[in-house]
Amino acid sequence: MKQFSDRYLAALKPKNSRYDEHEGRGFYLRVQPTGKKAFYYIYRDKGKLKPIKIGDYPAMKLKDARKRHQEMIEMRERGLDPATEVKAEIKGTFGELAAEYLKRHATKNRESYRKGNQQLLNKDVLPYWQYRPANQIRRADVTVLLDRVLDRGAQRQANKVLACVRKIFNFGLNRAWPGLEYNPCSRMEPPGKENSKDRYLSEDEIRIFWNHWQHTSVKTATANCLKFILATGVRPGEALFLETEEIDGDWLQIGGTRMKNHRPHRVYLNKFAKELIDTTLPCPFPFPSVVSGLSQTIRRQRESNIHKLEIEAFTPHDLRRTVATYLGKLGYKNADIGIMLSHTDGSITARYNLHDYDDLKKEMALAWEKKLQEILDNPRD
Repeated sequence: MKQFSDRYLAALKPKNSRYDEHEGRGFYLRVQPTGKKAFYYIYRDKGKLKPIKIGDYPAMKLKDARKRHQEMIEMRERGLDPATEVKAEIKGTFGELAAEYLKRHATKNRESYRKGNQQLLNKDVLPYWQYRPANQIRRADVTVLLDRVLDRGAQRQANKVLACVRKIFNFGLNRAWPGLEYNPCSRMEPPGKENSKDRYLSEDEIRIFWNHWQHTSVKTATANCLKFILATGVRPGEALFLETEEIDGDWLQIGGTRMKNHRPHRVYLNKFAKELIDTTLPCPFPFPSVVSGLSQTIRRQRESNIHKLEIEAFTPHDLRRTVATYLGKLGYKNADIGIMLSHTDGSITARYNLHDYDDLKKEMALAWEKKLQEILDNPRD
């Protein structure tokens, strides 16, 4: 038996078969051939050995695993069976609540919305709250959770985490989740400072952006996806999950399930857009399908030492704003641009007017094609 430390546990390597490292009093770490590690507590109940999982390492810290181990020992001292008690607790954990939220609420929105929530939870929430009873999470716990995200410089992500967790707790209150009596996120202000949403690319920046990718190791599909957003003005998620079956001649027909406003949307594909879609691929998805990958690609190219993208910081959504801005410069009204970008019009009239405005969309797409061509043909640096 050895005295565990984080350095010792991290150094344990997988073998051909699983093995256990014991510290004492039934507390041990199991190492699987895959490299997965987990804390366990083994005890004797009615003459039989019972192993019970405490938590995965390193998602669960050593000090937390020891504390949980001690709680299980105290359960036995009170005449309780830890296995029975843990099963009862799990029904009220935050992990169970989050799964219920994704199943019953998040699926009402777009599939990309559900996936985005799942990825956010997996990265920044569940590693710390997976097995914690939801009714025992306090405001201070939320602050610690958000500080972890802020400490790595992810201001906007911290705001997203708060919004997601707040919705999950509200969902739990509406569902009368066991023991849950209040939302610990109630009235908490977003902790991160986000950049103002007024960034768009200048003509020089558009030229640099468009011609940058041929000199890099970035996958063609990823570069084409970013350029497709600039060529059409669609949302990043609408481009990422595009399927070749949605293309009908010069038009892209996006179903309501993929749209932010849940309404089908038709996009006219100008020559730039059509050139970026590889319809010869055996896969029906011409572009990558990870939303965060586009932002990471831009950031890495701006920080590259080999062929640096010499442009001030911008996001994939800023490319969409760039299209809207130049259409405004070409004389189109905000209402017309909103139609092309599928912005929601909440007026009573809009509910009755179901015209699709295909002629107007085509006119604006071709006007942007002409302007984009002029920008790219301009020899200025």
